[in-house]
Amino acid sequence: MQNQTQDRDRQSDDDTGKDCVAQPPATSLPDAVWFILVGLVALIPGLVTQLMGGIHSASLWIALTGTVFVGAVAALTVLLMYFVLLRRDLRRSLAVAAALVLVCFTWNYWTLTGAVIAELVGIAAARDIAAVAVPVAIVWIAGRFGDRDWFAVAATGIVIGVILIIASAVAPKLVRAPGPPVAVANATFHPNTILLILDGYARGDVLVDDFDHEGRLLADELENRGFVVQEEAVTNYSITYASLASMMAMDYPFDEGSRGDEELAEMRALLSGVGPLVGGFREAGYTVVKSENAWGGSVCSSWVDECYRSGVIRTSLWAIGQLTPFAPIQRSFFGHPFTSVGLQQIRELPERIGGDPESPRMVISHVTVPHAPTQLDAACQMDPQRGGAGLHLVSPEDSEAMVDQARARYASQVECVDREVLASIDTLLEKDPDLAILIVADHGPDSRGQLELNHDQWSDAAMVERMSVLSAMRLPEWCDQDGPAVTTVNTIRKLASCSLGTDLEPLPERMFWAPREDDGTLPVIDISDRLRSILRKTGR
Repeated sequence: MQNQTQDRDRQSDDDTGKDCVAQPPATSLPDAVWFILVGLVALIPGLVTQLMGGIHSASLWIALTGTVFVGAVAALTVLLMYFVLLRRDLRRSLAVAAALVLVCFTWNYWTLTGAVIAELVGIAAARDIAAVAVPVAIVWIAGRFGDRDWFAVAATGIVIGVILIIASAVAPKLVRAPGPPVAVANATFHPNTILLILDGYARGDVLVDDFDHEGRLLADELENRGFVVQEEAVTNYSITYASLASMMAMDYPFDEGSRGDEELAEMRALLSGVGPLVGGFREAGYTVVKSENAWGGSVCSSWVDECYRSGVIRTSLWAIGQLTPFAPIQRSFFGHPFTSVGLQQIRELPERIGGDPESPRMVISHVTVPHAPTQLDAACQMDPQRGGAGLHLVSPEDSEAMVDQARARYASQVECVDREVLASIDTLLEKDPDLAILIVADHGPDSRGQLELNHDQWSDAAMVERMSVLSAMRLPEWCDQDGPAVTTVNTIRKLASCSLGTDLEPLPERMFWAPREDDGTLPVIDISDRLRSILRKTGR
């Protein structure tokens, strides 16, 4: 009798214990479906970072690194849900984790949704309310119904659909147009060659007149090292993607009015290294070396022999972080990759050149400084809050005091760049005195809010500031020592002529205004006549 009573008590305790632990519901779907859902959600942020590059090439390494990071966050979230919050309910833990990761790493899109709702209802506060309420509702649905078969099927289907939509938007950026014919080399000796592109570096007279900076400082130091500086240098295009593509093509990839799919595909190929410049150097036996940076158009193609992916982790974590609600905190405490990676590229430049004259190297390094954000002071100390995280120096609405402050920050960042460039040049020339080097900018700064205005809204001063660039070249003594041409395209042709032993004739000098990448309906405009008129009128 006593044994029967003890058995009943033990049975009662077992039943009570079962009631305290959530039991998975009967389901026809395996647990793997919920794991697949979490895995698919982790892919979305990595793909979204590729859309942030606008019309530029997509970086597979940025996407992969970001996806790995988000996957790790998702895994930790699943463990937290499973062991701490949801009483070891696996399916609901996976569902809630997927929802949390999705809404956290696509936060920009919820705020955009809130802005649309606020505009529709005419209540400004609706922006923030909707941006929070919609993600909260998604997470609540996942917590309430995450263990149901229909939730797993519907959620997985929706996520797959989103991935296909994003992938279809990213895929065109991966298309590589066939490269134009390469240059023919016939020289018996080819010098190591460096093309250093300093993004947004103004011409000396612009630095003096507009930025109260000793604009001749770098030019004088470079001339002391055998460089020839072009005092009247101008770029052929007003914005990076078009200007760099023209350098790689040694020609004009965009004509007036053109910016269709064919031209954009060719541009992406050129930016990645497919085309006449890289092809010509490879044909001559050069090892072509290229550095990727924090800009979306810097991706390397298979035409490049050595690719240095500077700051991949830093850039990826920045891009991923900017998709989350923690973006303002990130911007306050961490330097923008444009600035930090750009500085790293300058310092690493001497490592890209070898000492074997039988194995010449062509190094292409597009450096994203002194371009905004201006987070470096003259001593190259990083302060994330000094210049913010914006990629424009000013907006047209900024006050005169704000513009003066932005110009002063730009001038001090230029001083930092000057110091680092000269240090790298000295090391390079010590390693190889016969080095061929071109230091050039893709365009000038934008202290008059140029990037937010159409070309017909640019003042004469805005036109000169944006189109006037640094251009300094040092060639071996057996080459033509006339120095750079007036425009960047013809300067690149002179550099290639020296290194490859060819005689590339200069092209007619044409200058274009190209719209920002997100202004897809605006055409390219030929501003050659207007710019020449302004330069004649101002004596520049």
